[in-house]
Amino acid sequence: DDPQASRIMCVVLDHGRQNGVPVIPLYAISENPASTILDLSATLGIDILMLGSPHRNKLVSLLKGNVVTEVARSLPENIQLVIHG
Repeated sequence: DDPQASRIMCVVLDHGRQNGVPVIPLYAISENPASTILDLSATLGIDILMLGSPHRNKLVSLLKGNVVTEVARSLPENIQLVIHG
């Protein structure tokens, strides 16, 4: 139902296939995105978590920064965090 998210996930899946990296695209709407990201990361047992946003305005940057900071602070050490954008 979200064309922009669908396009982004298709690109990420293609890059993963080209580089032999398994990708699990997830789309979630949450009142607490950092907590949701942390829960899903632990539940799925991922090795690498990539966070990013296609938007670059100040509000999105501020909100994204808070989410990224909270995730980085609480992410288990065995999961590598990659920030895109």
